[in-house]
Amino acid sequence: MPKHHNPITVKGVIRRDNLILLVHQRESKYWSFPGGKQNNGESTKQTLEREVQEELGGLTLAQASYFRTIPAPTPKRPHHTIAIYQCSIPPKVNVRPSGEVDNIQWAANLNEYRLSSAAQEIARTMGYRFAPSPMSQKR
Repeated sequence: MPKHHNPITVKGVIRRDNLILLVHQRESKYWSFPGGKQNNGESTKQTLEREVQEELGGLTLAQASYFRTIPAPTPKRPHHTIAIYQCSIPPKVNVRPSGEVDNIQWAANLNEYRLSSAAQEIARTMGYRFAPSPMSQKR
């Protein structure tokens, strides 16, 4: 994946045994996928690897395949995009939160979680269908 000149965030959708890893950051009301902002000079894959190690206690991905880049404009960043990677980790590796992440969950059903709007768009882009209105959501 080439280096980008527009503001970009990179997110990894990490799967294990039909579950998807979600992260919760200390200052957020929402769950999301691991990842973060690209630093100058980094490829999107380097950004993903760095962010996963920072957020998940030094975790090294077993595999990370570029999936797609989607637009994610905000009022302050009208050209912002999110690069999405499909990822896996070694089978019996212990995953723990670190840095700005205070909690993680292996989710079977994303409808049970209060996802950020970006995480919802990433999930939709990857083919996930949300129920019209979830009855309860984990915080």
